[in-house]
Amino acid sequence: MSLLAEPLTVIEGLDEFLSDRQPPGIPELRQGLREVLGWHEGLGHLIRQEPLRADVYRLYFALDDQTYSLIVKRLRPDLAQRNQWVAQHWLPAVGLGESGPPLLNSVAERHGESVWQIYTDLGEGVLAENDPPLEQVKVVMELIACLHARFAGHAWLGECRVYGGDLGVHFFVVSVRDALNSLERLRPPRLDLSAERLALCQRLLQKIHCLHDQQSQRVELMQKWGGPETLLHGNLKPRKARIISTADELRARLIGWEQAAVGLVVYDLATFLSHLPLQQRLWTLGLYHQAPETPRWPMPSLAQLNLLFDTAARARLANRLIWPAIAAWESQADWAFDQLAQIDHELTILKPLLPP
Repeated sequence: MSLLAEPLTVIEGLDEFLSDRQPPGIPELRQGLREVLGWHEGLGHLIRQEPLRADVYRLYFALDDQTYSLIVKRLRPDLAQRNQWVAQHWLPAVGLGESGPPLLNSVAERHGESVWQIYTDLGEGVLAENDPPLEQVKVVMELIACLHARFAGHAWLGECRVYGGDLGVHFFVVSVRDALNSLERLRPPRLDLSAERLALCQRLLQKIHCLHDQQSQRVELMQKWGGPETLLHGNLKPRKARIISTADELRARLIGWEQAAVGLVVYDLATFLSHLPLQQRLWTLGLYHQAPETPRWPMPSLAQLNLLFDTAARARLANRLIWPAIAAWESQADWAFDQLAQIDHELTILKPLLPP
């Protein structure tokens, strides 16, 4: 499916797409779809729309007596731009253009508040989290290792940091600091909280203070053993991997790059391994180190690895804590305290990622 200048004149049923909800940018999205499908001469027809999650849809079209499907999703402009840089610039620069998000078109809502992106539908070949097939895990780990290896020390990392983000040592330090600053406001006399909410905020404050006290030890470990700085996917859960089966081989693609950033390899690995069954994690980490292309990274001890992965997880949770904490002291919104309670629970149940 190619993108041509002349759009298809008529796609029957497209004007009814999301007519009941009318989220921002629907007229622009309809034109973007016409451009993507513009290679077809004649009439097309939107068969059906399938909601996948909030503002993400699979659309089925009948064209030339065949059925085609596309994925559309609505994003904040900064996240859409990040996806576009990944798909059209960064991954192609290291020969991985066919391993990332299959972006076909981006169209901005006329007020500039959101962007719709249109993707080739890669089908249902999602890597499972519960006991995934080992041969599929292998191709995914080889792709992740290749991504990390090719971007380690790459000249474009500065650009990736500007248009993406930073998930390295700095992310850990500032997330803990900003979480502390936000939590400090959640206590009397600034706020009149119930006993339950006050206890929650005090527990969180104690946990983040403890993390702050351990900062020098954790930072030193990350700098020495956290692996090279590289381009990270940033949200590397198994469901972000798509397995594509051909007659000769299995291939993997990684989608959902909205959190792409520069950082140490342990951040991506911690996210990915935490979603696999415990008994598969050491074996999966071994696949990463044995991949044909893998970063030069001397293997830390098991205890060091677990502390590195724990640091990545706690940095992510500390960062997540900031926004509901701000909302809690601004408006005492119930949802904010619900999220704080969830983060408190996740911090409490964190266990070593790798088995002894």
